Amino acid sequence: MSEVASRYSVRCLRTATHTAPEPIFLYMRGFDNKIDVNCYFWLIRGNGLNVLVDTGMGGDYPGKLTESAKRSEAAFPVADGEDTLSRLAACGLTPDEIDIVILTHLHYDHIANVQLFGRARIVVNGAGWHAARNPAHPVLDVFPKDVLAYMEEHMADRLHLTGDGTEQVAPGIEVIWTGGHTRCSQAVAIETEKGRVVLTGDVA
Repeated sequence: MSEVASRYSVRCLRTATHTAPEPIFLYMRGFDNKIDVNCYFWLIRGNGLNVLVDTGMGGDYPGKLTESAKRSEAAFPVADGEDTLSRLAACGLTPDEIDIVILTHLHYDHIANVQLFGRARIVVNGAGWHAARNPAHPVLDVFPKDVLAYMEEHMADRLHLTGDGTEQVAPGIEVIWTGGHTRCSQAVAIETEKGRVVLTGDVA
């Protein structure tokens, strides 16, 4: 492990909870049961960088994209103090202090607040990005069009599109294309003093 990579820390930030039928997550069992499912985003700090993995949900701020927000936040309630701005403030940060945002995939509960990060480089899988913008299979078209349109119009110069493999986005931080959950799904591997941490998004 390199000296640079050893300085990263990873912090888990809960952003929402929703109740879902158990079989959605545990195959062929618990048909009459419901379970609470937490949603998270992640803060990586070290080597002079503040990096977010996904963007959290909730918050009331100017310019919020409300079409997707109203639909998703009804199903994924955000408790007081668990919105993105509050979570960052509790870590002593503002959105302008985030250097890189890595999106594990493009579902709303992972990219809801991407427009807050007006300075950050935005890392997303390239083939998955194009598939989400031009869906070939309508049944799989579940991506928030208003958020993606905003990213294309206002963030094109900061979008970093990764390939279908492994790519280093900063020293000691890699993205690994996984597919599976969505065409754009990618995991994030971070070198820390305690070893390698891998964030899988919704693949696992």
